[in-house]
Amino acid sequence: MHRSLNQAYCKKQLVFGDSSECDTFKNSRYSCENPTKISSGIPLFSKFCVDNQPFFAPVGGIASIMFNDYFKLTLNDEVISWTEEGVIVDKLRETFFQPDDDHLCDAREFQHTVKPIGWKQHICEMGGYRNISFIKWLEPSTNKNFKKLYRILDVSKHNGLKKGVYRLYTDNVYNPHVVPLENYRLEKFFWILHPSWIGTEQKFLEVLYLIVGAGLLALSCFLVGFQIFLMDRRKTYDDDDD
Repeated sequence: MHRSLNQAYCKKQLVFGDSSECDTFKNSRYSCENPTKISSGIPLFSKFCVDNQPFFAPVGGIASIMFNDYFKLTLNDEVISWTEEGVIVDKLRETFFQPDDDHLCDAREFQHTVKPIGWKQHICEMGGYRNISFIKWLEPSTNKNFKKLYRILDVSKHNGLKKGVYRLYTDNVYNPHVVPLENYRLEKFFWILHPSWIGTEQKFLEVLYLIVGAGLLALSCFLVGFQIFLMDRRKTYDDDDD
């Protein structure tokens, strides 16, 4: 699903904070509320956010899908602690725009923007464009059904997850039915991965390796058999010459 969004985001808004550069044909559906096309004769240069309509923050296809839900995991009423450290590298996070204002919502770049339809909070109330979950959501995926790492167990407070009955509490901060997407089926799952020294389970890659390995083995057997066949034929011809 994520890979299918051609109008994924507006890079100039996320990197430089300039939303006005996002009013283009590419983001025509996700630039502002009730966009109205003002044709300039050239489709790619047409404007859609007229009469000083406030832009969405963020602009793009991701604005129709909230990137994160809040969750809490407990064991015997004890809250399990998670950390964002190590989810993404700091260098990647620093490439996203961040105003110098102490209160992000007072920044000039956020003043003439509104939260996308279906969101309960403005992006400036969640740490701005440097929100780690938001950046993680923007990472491209190879399949429409994908898993992304959003949190890591805080090993300074927990020595792994003990056996027991856990309770998971989720707060769906976005209503996926606000913006109907008939061509896509939206589902979210909560996964707790248990990595080992060889990494986490990846069924797609495991099956792919088995298929490729079996194919190469079959090809090798065929080539060996074909070589033996040619050697026998050559030996037969040599005997006939004698």
